[in-house]
Amino acid sequence: MPRPLHSQTQDAAGEKEVQHVAHLFEAQLDRETLRLTTAAKNILVVSERETQTFLSVGALGAVSSVEEGAELQAYSVAVSLCGINSDLIAVAQQEHVQGRRANIHLALLDDNSNLIGTPILLFAGRIDNMLWQVGNNPSITLTVKNPLADWERNKLRRYTHSDQQHIFPEDNFFEYINTISERPITWGS
Repeated sequence: MPRPLHSQTQDAAGEKEVQHVAHLFEAQLDRETLRLTTAAKNILVVSERETQTFLSVGALGAVSSVEEGAELQAYSVAVSLCGINSDLIAVAQQEHVQGRRANIHLALLDDNSNLIGTPILLFAGRIDNMLWQVGNNPSITLTVKNPLADWERNKLRRYTHSDQQHIFPEDNFFEYINTISERPITWGS
């Protein structure tokens, strides 16, 4: 699906020559919002509300290709960070990341690696899992899935009184659901 460019980005790209592109990765974690970029230097994204700093990981970071299709199905993207300190993997092992929101943007950069216009949203979803590898080349890989992945998961909730009591002990909404389900309904008389 084509991504429309923001009008300011089109104007800025027309005035300046685009030399590089970089991925911007943003994940909402417990302690903080993690912002990383594959650019050669830190990228500042200034919006009406705030200024966000994306820390440069350069060639150490990689984003897999973003797939889309006409079918209504879940797609995923892998974001990896290689050649990192083993201490960072220990911190990552303690962080609960599954289900956290994550966005991947595409940034257009000039010859000084400065941002041109507004980054383009490539992929938005939730972190599905995190794999890490220790040894000679330590790495962390996050898999981000789009919201359609939730449709494929089994729901473990039931419309029963006992299930409702498990979540909300004071709620008796489903108390008579068994008697209602067995009553005959006369329609249109």
